[in-house]
Amino acid sequence: DPLFGNNYRPFDNIHFSGDGLIELAKVWSASLTTSFFSGSVPYQAMPPPEVATSCGDNGASLGFRGPNGFLEYKWMPEMGNSSVLADGQYWQAPTGNYRLKVTDGYQNALLSQVLKVPANTNVDLAASNNTIVSLGSNLSLFSTSTNAGSFAWTGPEGFMTSTQNFTIPQVTTDRQGDYTVTAINCYSCQAQQMVNVQVKTVLQSAGSGSWGNPSTWDCGCLPSSFTDVVIHNGHTITIDGITAQVKKLTLQSGFLQMANGGTININ
Repeated sequence: DPLFGNNYRPFDNIHFSGDGLIELAKVWSASLTTSFFSGSVPYQAMPPPEVATSCGDNGASLGFRGPNGFLEYKWMPEMGNSSVLADGQYWQAPTGNYRLKVTDGYQNALLSQVLKVPANTNVDLAASNNTIVSLGSNLSLFSTSTNAGSFAWTGPEGFMTSTQNFTIPQVTTDRQGDYTVTAINCYSCQAQQMVNVQVKTVLQSAGSGSWGNPSTWDCGCLPSSFTDVVIHNGHTITIDGITAQVKKLTLQSGFLQMANGGTININ
């Protein structure tokens, strides 16, 4: 280019300075014509490297894996780009904030977004306790968590659902057994809880009381039109204002009384 000499590069005839910088800017601006832009293909910016996350070995760590295809992987503190904590594509990081610096074959260096490892990555999960239901009634199971993002239930006879809670209407005996819920949070950490379900075909009185009160029966559940009922000696069961349903009724010196229009259907 013609921009050389003391008027443009006064100190070493290499670096622009003073009025030389102004003239350089004018020449550069004049070269950026409409035809230049219409015929140019911009060099696309490279996106930050995507880092995959996996659950660590305990509640205060996460596993990070950098993307494939780079020559160097350096794990650094969020604010300390000159300090390298670990090398390699994979790193299990303790609590803190970090970045990954990767370098490709052209020596282009890219920084990831901030990678945050909280003090606790565990999933908190609770599920219904052991559940006893009567044959033909509805089975409902529930799970609770404050930090899980997805849920999955499995159970007998190949049962599966991805809902947090579910109900099986008119449950049959082949549905009894162990139900397991798995909860996963945003860090890919997971927890499991199991619920054992029993389906009762015969309900026995646990004491005197109302037919419609679960505590009246030994299972803590209510009779249905598919269950047999046994009322034991000295127990008085009251059907108060409802129509009770039962498959078979056995009074072992127990008593059954009606109140307020209550009735019973024996199927």
